[in-house]
Amino acid sequence: MADDLRVDLTPAPQDRALPKSEQKVMAAAREFESLMIHQMLQAMRATVHPGGVDGGSTMGTYQDMMDEQMSRDLARGHGLGLADSIAREFLGHAPGHSSHPHPAGTDGASPGLEPPRHGNNP
Repeated sequence: MADDLRVDLTPAPQDRALPKSEQKVMAAAREFESLMIHQMLQAMRATVHPGGVDGGSTMGTYQDMMDEQMSRDLARGHGLGLADSIAREFLGHAPGHSSHPHPAGTDGASPGLEPPRHGNNP
């Protein structure tokens, strides 16, 4: 069943205020996070030995469906933070924030102030 996972690229409710291009990036990032969570759930479930009552292959199918839905729900919420990190890499900034936080030609420092020095450089 893991080979036929459905892809859901509809924006999560918390992403609907973002520009359309960012909504698409976030939807793809959340879907990727969902796939990662699903893989983690499957790996976790593989370490658990079945109890006395074995539901057979039907039980396995339903467990896989439950894992898939749970992974989607987790990723569409706050998730593990992976989707935000992926989106930040693709967008070059945090979703919902301008990619140009400072006016052109400035680095955000106050006029007349030097940028901080690092290390032993004079």
